[in-house]
Amino acid sequence: MNSAAYESRPQENRPTVLVVEGEALVRLMLAEELRSQGLDVIEASNGDEALSVLRNSGLHLLLTDIQMPRGGDGSLLALLAHTTSPEIKIVTALGQQPGGHLREIAHAFFLKPYDLTAVAARVKELMAGFVCDVSQQ
Repeated sequence: MNSAAYESRPQENRPTVLVVEGEALVRLMLAEELRSQGLDVIEASNGDEALSVLRNSGLHLLLTDIQMPRGGDGSLLALLAHTTSPEIKIVTALGQQPGGHLREIAHAFFLKPYDLTAVAARVKELMAGFVCDVSQQ
């Protein structure tokens, strides 16, 4: 995996979320909010890093920015994740209302700038049925 990606030490009984966000501060704040909710988080700063993670990890949810500054398109990343692993929940962040295939494959959309607490609450809700009950964390 590219050295810019950051992975927390995954635990078998906790859902794993991949956060793909080009803005480092936003990514760090969102990852910490999700970790505080009892989720394992892997961070990637672009689509290329995220593809490496998608190929090598047992993810439960992909949270991706759609317009990344370099290294891939979040829309294509979401489509690839859905195609190769349809069980993965997909949450997208973008600057406008989604269109096309995103409306069909994503489980949630957030317009940027978004409320980190609201995003974390929706992710936690989507993860409630996986492996363990994250509300008990």
